[in-house]
Amino acid sequence: MKPTILINVISAATLGLCFAGSVTADSGDCATELQAVTDAINAATFTGRGADQTNLGNKVVQATAKVNLEKCDGALDKLADIDMKVMDLSDDIGKKKLSPEDASAIMTATSAAAQCVGMIATCK
Repeated sequence: MKPTILINVISAATLGLCFAGSVTADSGDCATELQAVTDAINAATFTGRGADQTNLGNKVVQATAKVNLEKCDGALDKLADIDMKVMDLSDDIGKKKLSPEDASAIMTATSAAAQCVGMIATCK
């Protein structure tokens, strides 16, 4: 099954608070899981100007594009990047910009997405 994921991204610059994106697929390959990552990021409360939330959302878009190109290693790298950034943002050392609960929700979603991406047979 060839992934055919379409990306529709709208960046909301008003107050710099939100990344709004959607991931849809004709074939369904990991679209639900990737959308869950976007949803978890959008549902999280970030302190600061919102650039972190937007950047995380952009990484989901990049991961989705990699899946669409059947470059799953690249998609897995982007999902791992999300986890690393989320850990940094929720770290008690320094400026905590994300609650442990929100960090856990995002990381749970990225884990499910990574598991799905890793199972796509047509990926390189």
